[in-house]
Amino acid sequence: MYSNDKELGKSERQDHSVEQPYALQIRQQRKNQKGGCTDVCEKYRAIKPTAGKGRYKSGQVRCMICTIYISRNGCLDKNGNECTINTTGLYCKCCGMRVRTRPHNRKYKERLMASE
Repeated sequence: MYSNDKELGKSERQDHSVEQPYALQIRQQRKNQKGGCTDVCEKYRAIKPTAGKGRYKSGQVRCMICTIYISRNGCLDKNGNECTINTTGLYCKCCGMRVRTRPHNRKYKERLMASE
């Protein structure tokens, strides 16, 4: 009868067993691109400070993509250089996204401002 699916008017079929290595390559590429956690941040995970001193006050920053607090050693500035205490505009070494250096909550923002 028909020698292939095109003669039947069907679209080309894709064999999923052939696509699996390609899918793994795509997943690896996405992991290496900006915006995805690559678990490098685990080296820079910050320990919660002692009572009376908040995370932001002690110099820790929050990466919203990696969902952890990291030390400033785990950050780069916008030019890709290592950051210092006074550096602003910090980016996570792991995912490349901007990190938070101040709290969201108004109450904690006021506490941080009062202590500075």
